[in-house]
Amino acid sequence: MLRNQIAPLILCLILVLPLNLCGQNLDSLKNILHSTTKPTQKADLALRISLNYRLQKKLDSAEHYAQIPYNLFKGQNSLYESKRLASLARIEEVRLNFEKADSLYVKAIENSPSDSTSINLYLTRSGLYHRIGKVETFKNILKDAEALVLAKGTPFQKASYHNNLAVYHSIKGNLLEKLNELEKAKNSIGEENVRTYLVLNHNLASAYISIRAYEESIKLFKVNQEIAIKNKFNSAILHSYLGLGSSAVEMGDYDLVKQACLDAFKLRKETGIEESFGLVYNFMGEMYLKKGMLDSARYFAEGGIKYSKEKKEEKEVRENYSLLGSIFLAEGDTSAAREYISMALEKEGYTEPELKSTLATIYAYEGDYAKAYGMMQDYYKEHQSAEDQIYQTVGSLMKSKYEKENELQQTRNDREMVVQRIKFGLVAVIILMLAGGYFIFLQSRHNI
Repeated sequence: MLRNQIAPLILCLILVLPLNLCGQNLDSLKNILHSTTKPTQKADLALRISLNYRLQKKLDSAEHYAQIPYNLFKGQNSLYESKRLASLARIEEVRLNFEKADSLYVKAIENSPSDSTSINLYLTRSGLYHRIGKVETFKNILKDAEALVLAKGTPFQKASYHNNLAVYHSIKGNLLEKLNELEKAKNSIGEENVRTYLVLNHNLASAYISIRAYEESIKLFKVNQEIAIKNKFNSAILHSYLGLGSSAVEMGDYDLVKQACLDAFKLRKETGIEESFGLVYNFMGEMYLKKGMLDSARYFAEGGIKYSKEKKEEKEVRENYSLLGSIFLAEGDTSAAREYISMALEKEGYTEPELKSTLATIYAYEGDYAKAYGMMQDYYKEHQSAEDQIYQTVGSLMKSKYEKENELQQTRNDREMVVQRIKFGLVAVIILMLAGGYFIFLQSRHNI
C-alpha cells in the first residue's frame, strides 16, 4: 500500500537550528556574561547560554537565561525583545506546549525590528503548525508571509518559502505543484549551503516515492546520509534513515527497512533525538505485517501510537492508526479495523484512497452495503485522481527532460555552426592575407 509516510522537510526548521553547541564551555560563557558591562553583549551571551541549555533539554535553565534580555532592556529594545520571545517559543515547543509557543511567536513577530526577522519568524511559526498536523493553518501562515518574502526576502528565505509550499502540496497530494515549488526553491539559492542541499535532496527523494521511483529515492537518501554523518547533522541523519525506511517498505526490501530502523534507534540512544520517531515504529510494524508476523506488527503499531501521542505528533499518530487497522483486518477483526482506519481518515490533511477501499470491504463484510457502495465510489474517484496525478507528473517530467535535451542539442548545433563560421572566416582571412602578400610580392617585382 503506497502511503504518504515520509514527510518532506520544513527548510527553515532544519536550517535555522545552529550546530550542536553543547560541547562549549558553559562556565566560560557565564564568566564572560557576568564580567561584561555592555548590555547588548550580555543579552547575546544570555541567549547563547539559553540555547545551550535548550539543546541539552535543561529547559528551566534555558528559560532563565532567555529572560535576561528583558531584565536588561525592559522590552524597549525591539531586536532583543523579539529574540527573547522567539527563544522562549522554542523552549515551549520542546515542552510540547504548542499553544503557548504559538502565542510567543506572534508576539515576536509584532516586536520584530526588521523584515528579515519577521520572515524568519513567519516561516518558523508555520513549521510549528506543520509539526502538529494543522495543515491549512500551516499554509495560511505561509500565504500571510508571501508578499513580504517575495519582495524583501533573502535568497535563503525565498528558498525556504517555496520549499515549505512544496511540503504543503505534498501533503495534499498535488505532485506537480510540489515539484514546481521545489524547482523555485532550487533556483532561489545555490548549492554551497550544505543544509539547504540536504533538505532539497530529501524533498526531491520524497517526490520520487510519490511517483514510485523508489530506487532513485534511495540513491538520494543515501547521498544525504553520507553528507549528514560527515557533518554530524543529527536531524538530517535521522531523516535519511526515515527516507530509506519509507522507500524500502514500499519496495519490500525488508533487510533495508530493518537496518534503517535499527540505525535510527541507535541514533536516538546516542543523541537523544526524538522527532518523528513514530515513523520508525510504523516501518517496523509494516515490515512485520507484510511478513505475516501480526503480533510483532501490533506491538510496533501500538508503540508508535503511544509514542507519537506523547510527542503530540499527529501525522505519526494517523500513520500508526492506519497500520493498526490493517493489522486487525488481517486478523479478521473487522470492527477494530473499521475503528482505527476511520480514525486515521478523520485526521486533518490525510488522504489515502486505498484505506477507503479497505473500509468499503469492511462495510460489505458487515452487511452495510450502502456505506460500502458510497465509500467505494469515493475510493474510485480519489484513486483515479491520484493515478492521474502520477501519470501527469511523470509525463510532465519526461516532457521537460525532452525539451531540455532538445534545447541542449540546439545549443550544440548553434555552437557547431558558430565554430564552422569561425573556421570559414579564418580560412577566408588566410586566403586574403596570402593573396595580399602575393600581390605585394608581384608589385615589388614590377618595381624592380
